[in-house]
Amino acid sequence: AAIARRVHGQAVALDSAFTQAWVQLSRAHSSFYNVGTPTPEGATATQDAAERARRLAPERPEIQLALGDYQQFVRADATAALAAYELGLEKAPDNAELLSATGRVEQSLGRWQASAERYTTLHPGTKEAPFAHFIIASAYFDQMGQPDRDQESTRKALAELKTLKTRYPDSQYAQNADNRIRICQDTLAAQEMNVGRYYMQHNN
Repeated sequence: AAIARRVHGQAVALDSAFTQAWVQLSRAHSSFYNVGTPTPEGATATQDAAERARRLAPERPEIQLALGDYQQFVRADATAALAAYELGLEKAPDNAELLSATGRVEQSLGRWQASAERYTTLHPGTKEAPFAHFIIASAYFDQMGQPDRDQESTRKALAELKTLKTRYPDSQYAQNADNRIRICQDTLAAQEMNVGRYYMQHNN
C-alpha cells in the first residue's frame, strides 16, 4: 500500500486530471488505513482523493470503488460501502473488482447467500465454488414451505442442488445433496397432487 500511495501520488502530481490515478490513490490510502496505523491525516487523504476523482468523472463506476473502500475501511460503515459498490454495479454490472468488493462487504453484513451468489458469478470453477453453491442451495432450502404454500424457494433450492451435483459431482457438498434433492422433489410432487385434488373437487 505504501508503494501504491507513492506511485499514484506521483501520477496525480504529474497530471491532476488523471481520474484513475486518483481512484487508485484513494484506494491505496484506504488499504493503508485498514492494515496500518489509522490517522486523521490518512482518513482525510483517502476521502480527498476519492472526492477529487468524483469531481473529475462522476459517472465512472470505479469512482464507487474508492468511495466504497473509504466507507468500509476508514469509516467502518459497511452499509454505506455496500450502497457505493452497488451504485457502481448499476453502471458496470460485470466489473470484477466491484463484484468482489460487494461480496466482501455482504459477508461482513452477514448476507452469506448474496455473497455466495456473487462469488459463483465471479469465480466459477474454483475449489470454493461448490461450497458457494451449497450456501445458496441451503438458503433456499431453509425457506421452503409446506406443499400447500408457494414453492418458488423449493424450485430454486432444487436448481442449485442439481447445479452442484452436475458441475462438482466429486465434491463433499454434492455427495450430501441427494437427500435434499429428494425432499425438494417430494415437496413439489405433493404440491402438484394438492393442485390436482383441488381442481378435481371444484370440477365436481
